[in-house]
Amino acid sequence: MAIEIIHKKDKVYIIDKKLKPLNEKIFSDDFLQEQALVYKTQSGRSDTLFFEWNKLKIVKKHYYRGGLMSKISQDKYFYLGNKFIRAYAEFYLLIFLNKKNMRSPVPLGLRVVKNGLFYTCDLLTQEIENSISLADLVQNKNIKKSHWQNIGQEIARFHNIGLHHADLNSNNILLVKAVPYLIDFDKCKIKKCATRWQQKNLRRLLRSLKKLTNFNEQDFQILKNSYKNIN
Repeated sequence: MAIEIIHKKDKVYIIDKKLKPLNEKIFSDDFLQEQALVYKTQSGRSDTLFFEWNKLKIVKKHYYRGGLMSKISQDKYFYLGNKFIRAYAEFYLLIFLNKKNMRSPVPLGLRVVKNGLFYTCDLLTQEIENSISLADLVQNKNIKKSHWQNIGQEIARFHNIGLHHADLNSNNILLVKAVPYLIDFDKCKIKKCATRWQQKNLRRLLRSLKKLTNFNEQDFQILKNSYKNIN
């Protein structure tokens, strides 16, 4: 993956060659909306924008704080060095995962805006097209046994390379037909493989599934059996 690092006053950009030459405006929500480039939004802690640029379908994520800190500042983080910047960490982790041929988003770029001791940041990734979340499949009763089996195998593949997913839930697992992908690698880390954190990941996923009306817990056993066969 060929990337370029660009410094402009109080801003730092890292972009893939697919986005060259850099147009800084693609990091502006207002610009994307005004130019009618946005074709979808997704609500969560913050809105995620889906837009088209250079014949690519791109997902733009702005990093927002959660918990008590969000009452002090919605999106400003204390700058402690580049390796601690949220967008940097996720961007380079995605590069690592793509080199390992893991089913995860392709990173395209990031922007960091520094303001004194603080910074804000954004991440651009390539959309996983024609995908549907595990949550939607369960709610719509379109989930099949093969889906659960494939998801279990895919989670095991990530765990076997030491990927600890900080927020493994039913919305962060996408399927293209029956092929699963994991998304949202903010705060995720590569760790030494250990049963304790791996099982904690699975329990977190189960808790998110139990919130869905049409979830059948017997299906999760299919996932676990498939996971064990790989792990």
